[in-house]
Amino acid sequence: RLQGDWSSDVCSSDLGVGIVAAGEGTLVQLEDSWIDSTARGTPPWMGSGAVVFDGGSLVFGGGGIRQASGPLLGVYTGGSVACDACSLTDGYFSVVVVAGGTVELTNAQVTGGFPDSQLGGGMSVYATGGYGDNRVTLTSTFVDVAPHAAIWVDGPGAYQVTDSTVMGVLGYDVNGSNTGGNAIYAEGVDRWDGATGLSVSGSTIQGAPNVAVLFQDAAGTFSGNTWSGNGTDVLQQRCDTIAPLADDELDGANASVCPDGNRPVDVVVLDPRLVPEDGDL
Repeated sequence: RLQGDWSSDVCSSDLGVGIVAAGEGTLVQLEDSWIDSTARGTPPWMGSGAVVFDGGSLVFGGGGIRQASGPLLGVYTGGSVACDACSLTDGYFSVVVVAGGTVELTNAQVTGGFPDSQLGGGMSVYATGGYGDNRVTLTSTFVDVAPHAAIWVDGPGAYQVTDSTVMGVLGYDVNGSNTGGNAIYAEGVDRWDGATGLSVSGSTIQGAPNVAVLFQDAAGTFSGNTWSGNGTDVLQQRCDTIAPLADDELDGANASVCPDGNRPVDVVVLDPRLVPEDGDL
């Protein structure tokens, strides 16, 4: 177990991971400090700036993580991260990966999500189900463009985006069709019910020439958002189990709800080798 407080330091690692916080009672606190330039290792979750799971907690006040050769920040089953005024920059597969963990970003910046040559992907924030309860809260946070999506969520959880800016981009070609580039992609997630689902409020969703928010058999709750520079603000497709969005739920967005045809989606699946276990340490 580790409990520490570092101030105004830089942690640079060529050993595969900058910081691991794991185990109940483990707390790492960083103030105006950076985790920098972690190199690829074995198993694949190595190469992350920080990995948090199994009851561990990581708290940032300023500073952040930059330039990892894998996912920049991995928050897995039972882990939690709180980041106030921090910067998370340049990671592969996704800048932030959440699989059964809790992430709270406030006044933060999330940029530079690149596809990984082994693991694929290309997101800024990626949260996936099947590993436990996800809780992702973004408040007054800037989430930059990424090839797949700035924010990608699939599976049930609690996802809140408040007073933030989320960027879309053109996307990329797959078999002659453009896909990806969404500001938000959601699958298997429903409207916010006060405890679970997806809520986007007071935020700016912009810059997606094709589709800014793509719901794949999913929905969300919108309130007081600004939509700018998007081809289609909201597309809800494959409405198999989730009720179609009504006009009064669309928050002024230009939308296509449950059309006859579906936009192609290049689905991202988390490689289970990315998820650390106790025996990995």
